[in-house]
Amino acid sequence: MKTNMKNFAAQQLTKKQMNEAKGGWRCYVVTKWGDDDSPNDGYWVDVPGENANEAVNNIKRPVDAVGIVC
Repeated sequence: MKTNMKNFAAQQLTKKQMNEAKGGWRCYVVTKWGDDDSPNDGYWVDVPGENANEAVNNIKRPVDAVGIVC
């Protein structure tokens, strides 16, 4: 993630491109489903997309994921 942020910060973007990049979804990548007494394990990621379906398509499938919620 740090490498991607460094590459992103190094780009020369116009104001319009920066505003477009700010848009998107915050999705939860589930690494282990919880049961009735415990929550799901996982982590949050920021994903570009106009809607939840597009965000899910853009995130692809992380190796450790058992599910994705956007």
